Amino acid sequence: MDIFDRTRRWAFRANKRNWTDGINVWVEVVHAHAIAANLNLEKEHRDPLPEKEIHRLAPSIAHWVWTRFNPEQLSAIRAARGKSGEKRSQQRNETASEVPNGQARCTPKARRTISKAHRT
Repeated sequence: MDIFDRTRRWAFRANKRNWTDGINVWVEVVHAHAIAANLNLEKEHRDPLPEKEIHRLAPSIAHWVWTRFNPEQLSAIRAARGKSGEKRSQQRNETASEVPNGQARCTPKARRTISKAHRT
């Protein structure tokens, strides 16, 4: 995973913690995180990005996240994801309970594999 993705993913979570401090502080916080992530690349035996790249990348990520996601929106997104995950979990549990004891459940991937084996 590169610096952009690491910083971007971190920024989505950190936005809520730093929302009340304002955009200027937020840009500095994202910049500091990007610098730290870049330095960690050396520990992974990878070449870090030049400082100029970090100075361009961090404010871009900070502004993008700031303008598109406020804490209320993020809470709504997380709640929706939680509900959809709960629904999928219930469906899996219902399907599993329909399988008689002692019999294996055939997953969709296993069905495709079996089907391919029968075709050849």
